[in-house]
Formats: sequence, structure tokens, C-alpha cells
Amino acid sequence: MYLAASQNENGGFAQNFWIDGKPYWFGLQLDEIAYPLLLVRQLQRVGAMRGFNPSSLVTRAARFLVLNGPVTGQERWEEAAGLSPSTLAAIIAGLISAASYLREEEDETSAVFLEDYADWMEGNIDLWTATDQGALVEGENRHYVRIFPLQPGDFLPETPPRDETFDITSQEPGTRKNFRAKEVFDGGFLEFVRYGIRAADAPLVKASVRVMDKVLKSDTPRGTCFWRYNGDGYGQRHDGSPYHDHWGIGRPWPLLGGERGHYEIAASGDAGKYIKSLEGFASTAGLLPEQIWDAESIPDAYMETGRSTGAARPLAWAHAEYIKLLRSKRDGKVFDRVDEAAARYVEGKIKPRRNLLLWGRNFPSRTIVTGTTLRIICGAPFMLRSSPNAWKSRRDISSTSTALGVHYCDIEAPAEGEKLEWTMFYPEKGTWEGRNYEIVGREDEKA
Repeated sequence: MYLAASQNENGGFAQNFWIDGKPYWFGLQLDEIAYPLLLVRQLQRVGAMRGFNPSSLVTRAARFLVLNGPVTGQERWEEAAGLSPSTLAAIIAGLISAASYLREEEDETSAVFLEDYADWMEGNIDLWTATDQGALVEGENRHYVRIFPLQPGDFLPETPPRDETFDITSQEPGTRKNFRAKEVFDGGFLEFVRYGIRAADAPLVKASVRVMDKVLKSDTPRGTCFWRYNGDGYGQRHDGSPYHDHWGIGRPWPLLGGERGHYEIAASGDAGKYIKSLEGFASTAGLLPEQIWDAESIPDAYMETGRSTGAARPLAWAHAEYIKLLRSKRDGKVFDRVDEAAARYVEGKIKPRRNLLLWGRNFPSRTIVTGTTLRIICGAPFMLRSSPNAWKSRRDISSTSTALGVHYCDIEAPAEGEKLEWTMFYPEKGTWEGRNYEIVGREDEKA
């Protein structure tokens, strides 16, 4: 109920807000819009709604994700815009969860629409977020990256992340701040496994785990945990002084050991090492820190190897990860796994839709595979006026409405090398889009 009361009218949520719901920061983090959908589905499954009807929250949040995804203004570290593995995992899992909720509410049409959108995203995550030019670990050329840098509204990529650049701003003055996508790695890809979007033994996942253990792992006398990403500058400096003036040195986060432990459970391994590590990083009062000191102890700065730095303590996120890891170990499966997602993307019980490309103003594409369907979506009813031959002829199609408040037109992709052009008319306002859009047909490289 608190989330429903704090939700924005457009279905989104503020980046963070005060207890009374008043927004504090206004960044766009799409994973934060998706998480309530995961929560609703979990509560629905165990009959814990207690008379509360979350349908408005679900439909508005799902609508927001469909219209504004998949490029996030900020990933989970609140620093970079683009296509983030952890954010994409949350969106896909959230939309599949919303679809399952709506299906039980007897809205099959909306459920299928959301599943189509999730299938389109899932079918592209390896292209969007896995480089084929990795050089962080010898022999591991293909692995997931931290982010494919983009801004909402940019054309979606048609090649893997390579030399596209973005800034890591928390660097010491005078040092390098600009990095290539293929150079920066984090463990966010593990969320694909957590939510049932990728199998733990998928070759790309296993390769990325090997890179993670080589590049991000920190072993201390109190346990093992991981850095957020290579090149991180958010943390205590060399001399133990705090992060300030927007630079420092990133330190390991205990909660990320919990994420690694969840992967072990998904892979039928032993998560005990990571449970003990989390317990080893706790204070005598049982509080888990955001970061731990991974260098030699500096008594004068109150820095002890394996103990909390001056970062936040307790970090509720770390405590939640620890509790879920204990539950997952007891159950023998990942607590957060979305069974409906796993049925589609891991177990082969449900066949995902593969003949659809979604297009919106926030996520345009330059080309489309011939023989597939182009789905143009909008937040208001529209008439699509299109032409396959430079406006020598034209075709008008009225959009189809959904109960989600999303409207769409489906149109056949152009032949290879040919161009489809279109514009839109909005009958409620009596206005035209004011510009044309285009997309070019291409052959399917996978075929």
C-alpha cells in the first residue's frame, strides 16, 4: 500500500523519497519501477494481499516500463545510463510477473502483450550487454559487461558493446575518467540467473563468472566479497580517509558475495562460503556494512582488513541479501526466481515469441529482420500512416488499445534493403507527429 501511495501518476517512482513519499532525487532507474511488480507477484502467489487490490499499481508500473524501457537513465549504481544487465533482468522479470498477475485477474490480452515485450528484450540481452572483444581475462573474449552506454531515445545497438565510451566520474583528479564499454565489468549479469532468465550453466554466464572471480573478487581474513566494478572510485582512499570531493577508491561490498552465493545455489553448488563471509563481515552487533576495507590495516585511520569502512552500516540491502541467501540455501533454489520466466527462457516449457521488434520514441531501431513484425507503441491512441515506397503509396492503420493504457500498431517488416517510413496522427488532439520515422529491412544473420 505504501508503494501504491508513493507511485507517480505516470506509473514511475522517484529515485528515492522521504518516508512521507515526497521525492528527494529524480533520476530514472527502471529497475526500481520493476521491483514492485516482483513483490506483487510474490504476495499474490502466497495469498498475502489481505484485501488490498494492487491492480492499479501493476498496470501503471508495467505501462511505464513498456513506454520508457529498455534504456535506463541510471543503473543500480546510480551512475551510468544505458543497457544494464541487472536493470534488464529486473524489467524482464517484472513484466513476466505482471503478466502472471494479470492473467490470474483474467486479463489475458494484457498478459500476452507484456510477455511479447519481455520476449523481445530477452531475445536481445546477449547482443546488448555481452562484448565479443573482452580483454580483462586471457582467453575470455566474450562476457557480459557493466553497461552499454546509451541515452533514452538513442537507437538501440545492432552490434555488441565494444568501443562505446562512458565516464566513471568518481576518479582522482587528473586520472582517466573515460572508459570503453568492453573494459568495464560488474556482476549484474548474475541477476539473469537469479530471476530465471538464463541458466546457471549457460556458456556465456559461466564465462562471465570466471571473469568476475578473476577481476572483482576480494579475499580477506574475514571472508570473500566483490567490488562493484573494475575502476570504481566510490570508497575510502589509500590512506583510509573517506570518499569526498567526488573521488576515492572503490572497496568490496559484502552484499555482492551474497549475489555470488545465489549463483552457486542456482548452479547446484555450495553457498556456505558466502554465507560465512557475510557473517564474518558483520559487526559485533550483527550489522552488515556497505563496504569493507580490503587493504592492509591502518590503525590510525581505524581501518582493519575485512572490517567495515566508513561507508553505511547497516546496509539494509546487504541484510536482505543475507536473509534471502539463507532461505535459498534451505529451499535448495533461489528464492527470487520467477518460475514463469524460467519456464520460458530456461526450461523450454513455454516458447517465447521471436518474430517481433518493438519500436518506440525512447527505443528506436535502424533496421529490422525481414519477415518479422514491427510493433510501434505509444502512450496515446494514434493512426499510423506508412509507406514502403517513398510515399508513392500509403497505408493508414488505427492503433490497437490495451487495458494498460498502451496503444500499438503491428506492421510487416520491409524486404531486405528496402525502407519503411511512417508518421502518426493523434485523434484525441487532432495533431500529427510533425516528423517521419523510418526503418530498413535486413537479413537475419542468425539464420
